Amino acid sequence: MTAYATPETYLPHRAPMCVLTRVVHVDDASVTCETETTADGVLKTHWRQDGELPEAFVLEIMAQTIGVWARYHGDLTPVPEGDAEAEIGLLLSVRSIQIDRVVKQGDPLLHCTMHKLMIDGQLAVFEGELTSGGKHVASGRLTVYQPLESEVAALFSENGL
Repeated sequence: MTAYATPETYLPHRAPMCVLTRVVHVDDASVTCETETTADGVLKTHWRQDGELPEAFVLEIMAQTIGVWARYHGDLTPVPEGDAEAEIGLLLSVRSIQIDRVVKQGDPLLHCTMHKLMIDGQLAVFEGELTSGGKHVASGRLTVYQPLESEVAALFSENGL
């Protein structure tokens, strides 16, 4: 069994924005990560007062799981000389999202598995699901983009792209 580093090793996110507890598995075509739902875990600042997790964090768990896959595999596309892949990745779209149940504080461990459907340069599409205690929580298809440092600099400059 392969031992993986912490999610923060693969992601630019730090507490409280890293919403993954551990990396379970990474291969060429898929990635699985876990998130604990304890009151004092990685989601501790994100629970609503009613003890439910806002639905946006379901998407964030899925997106960060893809981020782990991307960093684990390193540079996948050629980068122009004098540039580099940015540390951040961008979530471009979410399609066919289906959220079947609300995540509640204290639910069984969340398992997120995302499967690579395609990569075309800096653009990738993954599809996957989030489960808790073997029960479906959410599923969907996410399109992500790995920008270059020059693109990020232009995006956040005064004049934008």
